Amino acid sequence: MATAAAAPVTAQASRNWFWEFLREELEPYPERVHLVGRMVLATTLVMLVCNAYRVPYGFQAGVIALFVSRESTKATVNSTLTMVPGLLAFASSSSAVSCQLPFSSPA
Repeated sequence: MATAAAAPVTAQASRNWFWEFLREELEPYPERVHLVGRMVLATTLVMLVCNAYRVPYGFQAGVIALFVSRESTKATVNSTLTMVPGLLAFASSSSAVSCQLPFSSPA
């Protein structure tokens, strides 16, 4: 019984997959400018508020603003409505001693 031997992957082919991946991921589509603008605006506003009120660990709010952003405005609102109760529940639990909300009383 004859078996077909697989051709070894050349070094050139292994390097090209990365550039193909980047080309596909960064390819422009109609709503990309709107999405990027919304992400930049949300992160900038969050960081301005955090700096103005000197919120401790404010950099995390900027990262969360990027995590919440989705492809459409409706998906972003759904993501926010899902994430906020979870974060509040985590922050108010007794096991999250290091994570205090501004309005929560110390234990």
